[in-house]
Amino acid sequence: MALSDMHRPSAIHAIGSFFTSIFNALIDARMLRISAEARAQKIEILNAKSDAELAEMHLRRDDIPAYVFRDLMYS
Repeated sequence: MALSDMHRPSAIHAIGSFFTSIFNALIDARMLRISAEARAQKIEILNAKSDAELAEMHLRRDDIPAYVFRDLMYS
């Protein structure tokens, strides 16, 4: 009886860790989706600008994706 009581905290801890992992994975997935939506919106905004407006920002139309994703490309 004493032996089985010793294993209960480990089982409860394992179950808690399991649900914590699932919760953290869901939060990470949501953050990735929000980030992707923000980047897509930024690309749309920049694509809507004229070439002259982009030139004022020192951008060419071909450079927009690299500009929006620059933090991922050079980190």
